[in-house]
Amino acid sequence: MINNALQQKYKYFLLADIGGTTISTLIVDNQNNRLTKVLKRSTKRNLRKIKLLGNIIDAFQSTIRKSAIKETKSIRLLVALPTRLNEMGNIISCPNLPTLGDTNFKKEIENRLNMPLFISSDSYCFIAGEFTTGCAKGFKHFCGITLGTGVGLAFFINGEPFFGAHGFAGEIWKSAYKDGIWEDYVSSKYIQSVYQKNSGKFLTVKEIAKRAFWGEKNAKEVFVKFGIHLAYGLSYIINILDPEVIVLGGSISKSYELFKESTIHRIKKYLVNHKKIIIKASVEPDLSTLLGIKWLYEHRNKAAILHK
Repeated sequence: MINNALQQKYKYFLLADIGGTTISTLIVDNQNNRLTKVLKRSTKRNLRKIKLLGNIIDAFQSTIRKSAIKETKSIRLLVALPTRLNEMGNIISCPNLPTLGDTNFKKEIENRLNMPLFISSDSYCFIAGEFTTGCAKGFKHFCGITLGTGVGLAFFINGEPFFGAHGFAGEIWKSAYKDGIWEDYVSSKYIQSVYQKNSGKFLTVKEIAKRAFWGEKNAKEVFVKFGIHLAYGLSYIINILDPEVIVLGGSISKSYELFKESTIHRIKKYLVNHKKIIIKASVEPDLSTLLGIKWLYEHRNKAAILHK
C-alpha cells in the first residue's frame, strides 16, 4: 500500500548530482527504468550565483527535453548536493560550490522550474545507492566515502542512514590533519598540486591517473601518498564505527588500484587487532549517487506515511 501511494503521485523522477566539477542527470520512472542515459556537463562552479543557477537549470531542462516527456507536472526533481541545508532550505556552507553559499537552493530552483524539489547530501545519496544495488548490498553497518573535488562521509547503522542529532554526521572533511584539514590531502586538489610541484605540469586527476597506469613515476607516487593520507582518516572511522564494509565513491575512486596497496598497508598499523578491513571501490559511483537520492526520498516518505 505504501509503495503504491508513492508511485501514484509521480510517474517520473529527474535525478541530479551537482558536484564541484560535474553536473550529472538522469530520468527514471517509478520502477527505476532509465528514460535517458546519465548526462554530464561542467558545473562551472566559480560562476556568479545567478549564472551558476542558470547553468544548473539548463542542465535539468536539457535532460527533460532528451527524455521526450510531455507531462512535466508528473516529474519529481531529486538533487544530491555536496553540502547540508538548514531548516529554511538554505545552503549552510558549500566549499565545492562557493558562490552558492547561504542560498535558499530549494526555493531558487522550485521558483525557476515550477517543480517540487527534494535535496540530500551527495555522500548519503552515494551510500544509499550502494546499499540498494552496489557494494553495500546485504550489509547493515557500513560507510561510504566520496573522493573528488572534496571528501564526504556517510554511514548506515542497522540498515538506516544516520544523520546525527543536528544532521551533520559524517562531516569529517573539516577535521584537523597535519597543517590543515583532512580534505586538503584526500581530494583532487591535493593530487593536482603535488603532481604539478613534482612535474611542473597542471593536469586533471583523470589525466594524472592515466599517466600513473602507464607507469609514470611522478604520477604513481602522487597516488601512493594519497593512499597514505586516506588511511589515517579511515583508521579513525573504522576504530570508532566498526563498519562491515567501507565503499569508496567519487571520481577518484575509479583509480583505487593506484592507491589501494598504500592505503591498506598504512591502515593496518592503526587498527585494533580484531578489526577486519573490507574496503571496496564502487563499480558505478555516478549511478549509485543518482539512484541513491531516489531511495532516500522514498525512504523518507515511507517513514512519514508510517508515522501518520
